Amino acid sequence: MELTSNAQESVYEEVRPRQLITLSILIMLAAVVFIALCYRDDARGYDNVDFANTPIAENVVYDIGDVIISEDVAFVQGYAIKEGEPIDYWDVRVVLLDEASGEWLAVPTIASKTPNALYLFPGADKTTSRRVQRAGFEARIPEKKLDLSNHSYHVYLYFDHNHADEMVDTGMTLRQDGLH
Repeated sequence: MELTSNAQESVYEEVRPRQLITLSILIMLAAVVFIALCYRDDARGYDNVDFANTPIAENVVYDIGDVIISEDVAFVQGYAIKEGEPIDYWDVRVVLLDEASGEWLAVPTIASKTPNALYLFPGADKTTSRRVQRAGFEARIPEKKLDLSNHSYHVYLYFDHNHADEMVDTGMTLRQDGLH
């Protein structure tokens, strides 16, 4: 059966609106997902947990090298490594203790390489060199999680090193004008 030109047009007229509606719905869903990802809650992964009973780590070499504070974010970068132990599993968090309220905030980090840390282990073998290079971390703390204009925060490093929770007291305080 051959369709006449009028019949062909009516088939196209029926299909096009359906396709346009489907395409429009897909585009709107994609836009909603994109907007949700752009404006997702920055609090994801930030924990308010009491770390007061977490054991203090020994034999940890650490440094908080860079701290950058802007209007909307504080950025902390450094490294921490426990001497003499292999790193099978390593999760470092920057933990802030609000000195006024006593509330704890655990900030997730991402791993980063720390080539400058190698000077701490001169003459280290290849395995130790790789461990030290992988001991770096970077943390991004959204402004809405901190009130640096009114509060100061004591800085700790929490780490789950081979599934053993420990903390390091850095002895430093994060304030509006930087790390002290």
